[in-house]
Amino acid sequence: MHRITAGLLRDFVASYQLQEMSESEQFERLVNHCVITPEAVEGYDLADVTSGSGDDGLDGCCVLIDEEVVVSPEDCEALLSDGRRHHNVKLILTQAKTSEAMDLGELLKFQAAVDRFCHDFDNMPSDSIETNAKRIYSSAVDKAGSIRNGKLSLILRYAYTGRYLKPKEIEQAKSELLAKLNDEGYFSEIDYVVLDREGLVRAFNSTTAPIEAKIDAFSIAPLPPISGVEEAYLAVVPAKNFVTNMLSDDENRLRNHVFEENVRAFLGAENPVNSAIGETISSQDSKSRFPVLNNGITVVSPDVRVQGLSITFVDFQIVNGCQTSNMLWLNRDRLDETTMVTIKVIETDSEDVFSDLVRATNNQTKIDDDQFLSLQPIVRRIETYFNSYNDDENRLYFERRDRQYVGQGVPNIKVFDLKLLARCLSAVFLARPDLSYRFPRKIFSDRSIADVAFSQENHEAIYYACCLLYYRMAILFSNQQLPSDARKFKWHIMSLFARRVGGSKMPTLRDRKIEKWCGKIIDVILNDPKECKKIMNSCYDAFKALGDVSDDRLKRQAVYDQVLKNESSK
Repeated sequence: MHRITAGLLRDFVASYQLQEMSESEQFERLVNHCVITPEAVEGYDLADVTSGSGDDGLDGCCVLIDEEVVVSPEDCEALLSDGRRHHNVKLILTQAKTSEAMDLGELLKFQAAVDRFCHDFDNMPSDSIETNAKRIYSSAVDKAGSIRNGKLSLILRYAYTGRYLKPKEIEQAKSELLAKLNDEGYFSEIDYVVLDREGLVRAFNSTTAPIEAKIDAFSIAPLPPISGVEEAYLAVVPAKNFVTNMLSDDENRLRNHVFEENVRAFLGAENPVNSAIGETISSQDSKSRFPVLNNGITVVSPDVRVQGLSITFVDFQIVNGCQTSNMLWLNRDRLDETTMVTIKVIETDSEDVFSDLVRATNNQTKIDDDQFLSLQPIVRRIETYFNSYNDDENRLYFERRDRQYVGQGVPNIKVFDLKLLARCLSAVFLARPDLSYRFPRKIFSDRSIADVAFSQENHEAIYYACCLLYYRMAILFSNQQLPSDARKFKWHIMSLFARRVGGSKMPTLRDRKIEKWCGKIIDVILNDPKECKKIMNSCYDAFKALGDVSDDRLKRQAVYDQVLKNESSK
């Protein structure tokens, strides 16, 4: 492996604590991270998208719906049955080779696997990750009427550690696969790239470096002093400049991450309001009126630098104007120097001010309140509680805002976004590892579950305790003190561990006694590592005793119930 790639891999492995894996397994996860992370605006588990040793020629496979990695066919069905007809659905398939040599035979194996995955719906792969992804893909195909343009888009990446010089036979093989995929007609667009070491470096850096953009404005007017806001401006900028510098990444893809805090997803070009925006942009007579006909875009950043008529943003978010931004992106080839857009620029590093801005700028139309969960007081309290642990070893980071800790040297394994935190909570305190494993969306969408999980009366300690347990388990895997086969049962092991350590009679999450129950878990993790490892392994033995547990069985609550039944009969 080339020295630069090896260094990149070391940094990645240290950040995710993957030391127990072989180099090829580590590299597969690195490639999947580099390919999937730019496409996903929410956190995801690499274990859910990386195939095992019995794969069918694919090292990574997943389906994203509206920039969210979907982990079950049931979640796919629910997402595509909400009445909307313009969901953005992508299928991602990868292959990763540590060799520096480009091997035509290996590429053809990958392409054959892609062909089978995309077109042979009757046969399922032997690998459980591939099987699950293929079922999700099949479910999405059946819901084509709910997908933008009626078809999925496809992203293919074949990665290796050499330099890709586009040899004729490789390019010919790629062209033949693209022709076949286009003939079959399942995809609206196909993005197939051979990812060499230079491409990997660029991709990895894009996931670890802060987003920075510089834009030249037509005019900039400062706003009066505002409490909690360092600086604020009203700027008129060329729309083409805005699209090129703020909406496009280095690969000329739309920066989905900058919309993470805009709780309204893109409603599609067919939406009446968006259709009118498109007509304005397309019309020679009205495109120059765009800044007075459109409400504009609100951009928030912790670091804004204004120099003359240039504005530089670092780690910015578009908190209002998702529809306008997407329509400008879709119509970028129609933009000219006469098309301007109004931008409200706000510099603040206060998370409370940031949250207030998100809520205020998105309250102009009705939005379900659960979409504002990240702005609720309980979530702010969770962040404060996590930050109260100053010790480097025990410090975990709750990421209330997307990419909040990017570029700050924080190991990824210590960062928990709301989705991962919810999966940990479901396993440990709701005794529902099945939801954590394959139905994480239900933790938010089912009000009877969400109201318990994120009640304003809950004690903050529960969230830290379950995340600490997840983190300690990752360390045990990394140090090979838990067998790699146990990864499949990690959510179920967390449930059983908490029950064995805290006690079978758990107080409610609002009861003050829950802090003592959490204290037992935190204490054994932090102060008795030998006992923690012993209990963790014995929990794995309890699930291993069930024999061969398929993916279908594991996503049913009955598996955990059976282990509890075995526990009570001892």
